[in-house]
Amino acid sequence: MRAVRRALAFATAFATASIAALVAWTAFADGGEGVKLDYQVDPSCAAQDAFIAEVHARSPRIRFAADATRTLVVRVEQRSGKLAGRIELGGTQRAVAGATCEEVIAGLGLVTALALDPLASTSPSSTSMASTASASDAGVGTNSNAGASTNPNTSTSTSTTTTTRSEDEHELPVERRKWSFAAGADAEMVLGAGPDPMFAVPVFFEAAHALGEHFGIGGGFRFVHADDTSLTGGIGGDFDWTIGALDFCGIVRSGRFRLDVCERSAFGVLEAHGLGVVPAKSATRPWVDLGLAVAVRARVFGPFFVETTGHVGAVLVRDRFFLEPNQTVFQAPNVMGELGGGVGFEIW
Repeated sequence: MRAVRRALAFATAFATASIAALVAWTAFADGGEGVKLDYQVDPSCAAQDAFIAEVHARSPRIRFAADATRTLVVRVEQRSGKLAGRIELGGTQRAVAGATCEEVIAGLGLVTALALDPLASTSPSSTSMASTASASDAGVGTNSNAGASTNPNTSTSTSTTTTTRSEDEHELPVERRKWSFAAGADAEMVLGAGPDPMFAVPVFFEAAHALGEHFGIGGGFRFVHADDTSLTGGIGGDFDWTIGALDFCGIVRSGRFRLDVCERSAFGVLEAHGLGVVPAKSATRPWVDLGLAVAVRARVFGPFFVETTGHVGAVLVRDRFFLEPNQTVFQAPNVMGELGGGVGFEIW
């Protein structure tokens, strides 16, 4: 009954938190209060409509309003023969450098979209890209006709130079950073660590390293404690299972989704205390299991994600707990498992 009460309490809290997160995300997706744009750029750069188009190409949810309380500052200026751009929003500043105005405006549009909408796309929509390309072509024809006769490669180099390099990896979305770190908690049922299924709330900490756009490796640590009381005819035992687990994972990412497939090594103790017998004895035995864990995650807003997890492990230490003279209360099985889900956040 103790485990059931804890499970119901956690389920209620988890449902409440999930509903609150969904309401917050819905409000955010509707555009919120918007931002006021303060746009000042080098004379060679496009007007603010081009910048707004770059932002909306990645997130049409973002709203610009003249009466908004927050102000987004956009600046682009010449520095040592190159163009340097930056955005400022509250106390946050992001910088982008490039060889052309088109590159810098595109880069500022990207970091602005991600700053205002963490679910923004890292690639502009095809429709917006076509519109931007048409505007850029028109601008090149207007501004470089005189120079075309002296440098026939100007038009080609302008159209092929498309790489914008951020000066700060913090500007990149989580899936494109070399390193990321995460923490969170799950709610799960544990099978095989006691006579009956036990409820647990593991907490975890982890680090991931990107090997490419979609693949990476990672490692993490989990702490799990679960307990349960098993009685038959007023006789039985009270069990406490406490372990720490190390995960070594292969990671696959796609947009907001992430799949972790991990080798998990768990080490800890299983404690038992006799109930309904005299004298009541206690015993503490080591616990070791090795197995495979899988987690599927989806970012819901900002750095926060929800996940579904599962684990199957081979139990290497199979102690038997019994009441004298020879009544077995519990013996660890060959295979144990965990199944659940939870929430967490992933940060730089």
